[in-house]
Amino acid sequence: MDTTKLKGLWEKVKDFFKNMSTKVRIILGVALAVLVVAIAAFALWAGNRPYEALYHDLNATEASEVLSYLQENGFTDYRLVNGDTIEVRADQRNIMLTRLAQAGYPRSGNLFGTYFEHVGTMSTSSERAQTYLITVMEGLATTIRTFPGVQDATVWINQGEERTYVLEDSKTKASASVKVTMRDGYTLTSDQADAIRLLIANAVGGMEMENISITDGIGNNFSGDTSASISDAASLKAQQEEYQSNKIRTEVMQALSLIYGPENVRVAVNVQVEVNRRYKDSTRYEQPEGSYENGGLIGRETGLWYITRDGLTPVGGVVGTESNSDLSTYVEDLEGAVGDEDTAGQSTEKENKIDEIREQVEVLAPTIADVSIAVTINENANSAANLDEEGFANPEGTPYYRQVAERAGAEGAQVIPVCAKLEAEIAQLDGEEKQMFLDDLGVAESGLDRLVKASYTLLGLISYLTSGEDECRAWTITRGTKAPQAAGKIHSDFERGFIRAEVISYDDLMACGTMAAAREKGLIRSEGKEYVVQDGDIILFRFNV
Repeated sequence: MDTTKLKGLWEKVKDFFKNMSTKVRIILGVALAVLVVAIAAFALWAGNRPYEALYHDLNATEASEVLSYLQENGFTDYRLVNGDTIEVRADQRNIMLTRLAQAGYPRSGNLFGTYFEHVGTMSTSSERAQTYLITVMEGLATTIRTFPGVQDATVWINQGEERTYVLEDSKTKASASVKVTMRDGYTLTSDQADAIRLLIANAVGGMEMENISITDGIGNNFSGDTSASISDAASLKAQQEEYQSNKIRTEVMQALSLIYGPENVRVAVNVQVEVNRRYKDSTRYEQPEGSYENGGLIGRETGLWYITRDGLTPVGGVVGTESNSDLSTYVEDLEGAVGDEDTAGQSTEKENKIDEIREQVEVLAPTIADVSIAVTINENANSAANLDEEGFANPEGTPYYRQVAERAGAEGAQVIPVCAKLEAEIAQLDGEEKQMFLDDLGVAESGLDRLVKASYTLLGLISYLTSGEDECRAWTITRGTKAPQAAGKIHSDFERGFIRAEVISYDDLMACGTMAAAREKGLIRSEGKEYVVQDGDIILFRFNV
C-alpha cells in the first residue's frame, strides 16, 4: 500500500486543526460529545424497550412453530423465556397477535398469562377477577382494531360460573360477545371473524368457539359455521341463510347510508334457503386389455365384404345351394381368393366388452326460497331524498333521485321509486279500484310490484303456476331450471318419477278463458325432461313412482 498519500492527508488534517480558533474547537468538541451521548442513549433505549408476553404456556412444538412464523414474516424483536413463553416488543404485540390469529395460532397456551401478572394486591379476589377481566377485554379489543378495515371493536366476556348446592350443582358456560365497526367500504370477512373467535377462545379459560357471538355495526351476524358437510343439510341451510342475509343487509346499508347517513338507517333481513338433494351420475369408460391398439372404445362393430370376379355379377345364395354352387365353404373358412370364385361375402357383428365405472354422487343444492327486508329510516334524516305522491309519479323531477339513479347506473344496479304513503293506500284497494288509482297517478304498477320484480330479476328467480279445483299456486325457482327439477319444488316424488309436463303460458290461458278452450286451440304443449321452465308457465306434471 502506498502510505505517502495517507501521510500527506494526515499532515493536512493536523494543520487544519492547528490553525483552528479556540472557539471553533470548543463548538466541535461539544457537538461530538452530544453525538456520542445520543448514540449511547439510543443503544440503551433499543436494549431496554419494553417487552410483553405474546403467549404463555406453549408446548415445545408450537413454540417452535410460532418463532419460525415470526422470523419468516419479518419480525425480529422477540425472545423465548423459560421454554414456554414468547415475549415481543410491546408496540408490535397487537399486530403480531392479529397475524398469528389469522394463521391459526395459538393452538395451545393462552394469551394473557396468569392472574397476578395483571393485577396487584387488592382487597378481595372478586375485585382482582374483575380487573383482570377488564384487562383481557380491553386487550382483545385493541388487537381486533388492528385488523384490516376495522375502525372500532368492543368485547364483552362472561366468564361463567359453577355453583354447588345441596340438591344439585349449577354451571354456566363462559360466553363472549364482540361488536366490530368497519370503516367505509369494508366488510368483516369470515376469515377475520374466525381469527377473532380464536383470539377470544385462547384468552379465556373454558371458552368454547360456539359460545362467541360476533356482529358488525350494521347488524350482520358471524356464527363461524363454515363446515357444512354434504350430509348436513341443516348446517348448510343455516350457513347460507346467514351469508345471504349479511350480504343483502350490507349492500342495502351501503346504498342508504350515502343518502341518510349510517346513524339514521337500520336494516333487518330474513332469508329462507331451501336445501335439496341432487344426484349426479357419471360413467367412465376404459379401453379393455387386448382391444385394438389406438382403436378407441368400440362397443359394437359390424362388417360386410365380398370377393367377386372382375366383370361378373355376383350371384347370392346359401353356400352349397344351386344358386351359389361354386362356393362350397364359408368365406371365413377360405384361406384367400384363388381367382375362380363367382362371388364371396361375409358379414360380421361383434359386441366388445368395455370396462366402465359408474358413480353416483349426492350433492346438496341450496336455493333462496324467500327474502324479506325491513328498512327503518330516522324521520329527522335528510328528507330531500324522500318521494311524495308527485315525486313517485315523476321521480326524474327529483334532483336527489337523479343522483342516486346515476350512481346506480354506473354500478349496473336499479333504483325503484317507492312512496310509503301511497303503498299503504294501494294496499287497501282491490281490482278495478287499484287500477283506477294507479291510472290517476300516471303509473302502470305500484312501487312494491316493481320492487318485487326487480328483486326477482336481481336474484335470478322466476315463478311458474299450478292450478287445481281448490287453488292456484305460484312456485319460485331459479331461472334456467328444467321441468323435472321444477317439479321437485312441489315434491321430490314429482322429480324422481317425472314423465312429462303439460304447459301453457299465463297470457295464452287468459286469452282463451278456460283450459278446455286452450286445449281445443292446441295451446297446451307436452314437454319433456329437457324443457326449461319459463316465467309465468302454468304446468301440469305427469309422474309415476
